[in-house]
Amino acid sequence: MRDMTERKGFTKKRIMKRKVVSCLLSTLLVLSILKPGFISNAASGWNSDSYGWYYVTGDSYYAGQWAEIGGYWYYFTSDGYMDYSEYRDGCWLQSDGVWNTAYSNGQWKVNSTGWWFEDGGWYAVSQWLWINGSCYHFDDSGYMEYNCYRDGCWITASGAWDTSSSAGKWASDSTGWWYEDNGWYPKNQGLWIDGAYYWFGDDGYWDEAETEKKRASGNDGRNGSSGGNGASGGGNSSGGRGDGAAKLVYGDYYYKIIPMLEPFNEYFYIETDNPDPDSFSFVDESTVYGDNGSGSIEPVTTVFSDVTYENTNTLRVKGGYIFAGSYTDGGTIRLKARTVVGEYPVYNITTGETTYKKEYKDQLTDATVDIGKLFDEADYLIQTYSGGATDFFGKLSNIQSGFSSICLYSGASIRGVLYKSTTSPYYGISNSPHIDQGLYIQSPYGRKGGKGLLVSYLYPFRYDSLGFPGMMGRIATRLDASATYKWNSNSHWLIDVTYNGTTKSYGGQGNGGGQPITQDKVNYWFTFDRSSTDAYLNASLSGLKSQLSYYGSLSIPDDTPTTDKLTAAIIRKTVGEGKYARIVGINSVYGSTNSTFTYLYDNGATSEGVSYNINVGRFSNAWYDGRYFNRFEAFEKGTKFGQNSQKDTQTNTGKSAIIIKDAVIKVPDDGKTYYYNYSKGLPSNYNASTGKWSGYTRYNYDSASGNWIAEQYNSLKYYEGGYKTLVDETFVDACTLTPAEVSAMGVDRNADVDPASFLIYDMKTAPGTPGSSGN
Repeated sequence: MRDMTERKGFTKKRIMKRKVVSCLLSTLLVLSILKPGFISNAASGWNSDSYGWYYVTGDSYYAGQWAEIGGYWYYFTSDGYMDYSEYRDGCWLQSDGVWNTAYSNGQWKVNSTGWWFEDGGWYAVSQWLWINGSCYHFDDSGYMEYNCYRDGCWITASGAWDTSSSAGKWASDSTGWWYEDNGWYPKNQGLWIDGAYYWFGDDGYWDEAETEKKRASGNDGRNGSSGGNGASGGGNSSGGRGDGAAKLVYGDYYYKIIPMLEPFNEYFYIETDNPDPDSFSFVDESTVYGDNGSGSIEPVTTVFSDVTYENTNTLRVKGGYIFAGSYTDGGTIRLKARTVVGEYPVYNITTGETTYKKEYKDQLTDATVDIGKLFDEADYLIQTYSGGATDFFGKLSNIQSGFSSICLYSGASIRGVLYKSTTSPYYGISNSPHIDQGLYIQSPYGRKGGKGLLVSYLYPFRYDSLGFPGMMGRIATRLDASATYKWNSNSHWLIDVTYNGTTKSYGGQGNGGGQPITQDKVNYWFTFDRSSTDAYLNASLSGLKSQLSYYGSLSIPDDTPTTDKLTAAIIRKTVGEGKYARIVGINSVYGSTNSTFTYLYDNGATSEGVSYNINVGRFSNAWYDGRYFNRFEAFEKGTKFGQNSQKDTQTNTGKSAIIIKDAVIKVPDDGKTYYYNYSKGLPSNYNASTGKWSGYTRYNYDSASGNWIAEQYNSLKYYEGGYKTLVDETFVDACTLTPAEVSAMGVDRNADVDPASFLIYDMKTAPGTPGSSGN
């Protein structure tokens, strides 16, 4: 503070908008108490003249320092005027002078060396900088630092300082505790570790007394350059998520829009004193996301089982509400006033429950607020994991690797009450919606009343084998709009990306994650009370991922009855040497209906297989008994041989396999030692005297010869100084079907005819019940 007498006769200098950024303040200048008797005519509080605004308190005014006024932080120049519309000590001061961590008028840029932040040609060098609500440090060349310690702070892979994460581990000996990361340990400095501040002495050991002293005094790294979030950052001596968010005041209420997981644009904590969440929402009128260039931030109607609510009717949490973003990229957000004009029922076909969704009449207001720049998952992955690659496919490969490292397959939820379907009360079989999978066993049991967990909704990277390649497709076209992609014809978890005439495959799925759990297992609560255990305050990508993985590791007893359970072993025994089966058609997109026919047989297996590929014999992309079975194991009624499938567009049925039951393919009795699939001897289903192979032989189309070749031809070898293929004319001829022979077989003779008899596995009848055409 300065004495007001210094203002008398003072030659004022006009304050201009500047782009001056210095390193963070190391100490907080405080209000000084001056002797009475030196009072100017200026009233206490805010005052202005033709040169700008200044703030008077008693007989003093702020100058050359930061000051907290009315819950907001301002900077006053050495002349005593409020600074505005520029960077100061790594912080952006908006037009009203208020420090706003969630705003920046610059943009991120990247080259083969790394990322930097640029604003009108200026960029940060050797300093901390608050950008879009997070604090970053830039090296002496101006590039963003990441995955390192700086000034007692761990900088994550995204470059943002995160007090709740670290990369090292605690260790101890007879002297005390220290913290080590690959041989490095802090000495004579403070360090944020897993959300708490610790001070380490000259010898590198944790100094508990000094730690408590600094925590009590507030000098715990947030008030100095070591923390990057103090007098010039934070705006709140207690620190915490959203403390620097700009406040929007409209009518009787105020609003703060705080991203729950920066810089992602999906979920927000709206701090407000408005008691009615149905009376307002927000619109982003200009966004790079969304087809119409508009985004929104709307109230969430889901009741999360890991959230502490003050009012479960309005879903109010402490101090505000949970909102969800749609296509916003941050920046200027406009408030909308809204009125409920009706509601309509929404039926959940999975749970059988009906909920009600409200209809609103919205009206735009003239109230806006600026929040930090936000990203969707695709842009985040591009910015975080492109690495040093400069070529298109190099970037795409780096991004896929990074994406895979953080992607979970599933999330966690509170499982509902077990029930048995009344419309489909039996176990059954279905085909798969995926071209590279087989048959599923479907259960009549389900659950009603399951509840969501916010930790799952909040973690943005949960993608299955369709979502993962879909995301890679989005990323490819964002990297270069000229890139194209299509789904791989053989693997549902891959896409084929084409760029400049070159095509490469990308895809995968998440690994691990959560599971449905019981309510008593919840140990990660969003209380919004800013306590040390508040998940809202401490949420980070790594923390959310770890929590979901923990939920996934829990042992949750399965209470599903097993007395009537259908297994692959039961199915194999029932179908025996082979029978038609009527099963559930799982997905009409791929040509199935409510039920479809397939053909099943005992393939001699002794294992169950996996959930999406039960170990039972079946036909795929093949002709048998005058019928075509597509790549989804379903009989395609009406498809003729040589005709491209109308339902399975990825298959040319004229080149599909042909199945023959009990084929006769005589193996020469010439004294040679034979191996079948590199196992010595011939399989048990071969009869040496008759040459018959019991069961089903698959003849695959050979494009080189234009014939269909039996699988025995490539599976059977003899050994003479190495494995050799048989050239015996009789054997080769028996393994070969020519086009003329195929035509004479009448392979599509039953193409328009349903099987006369079959077993039923459609979940409406006891599994294995005999059926016939017409029932």
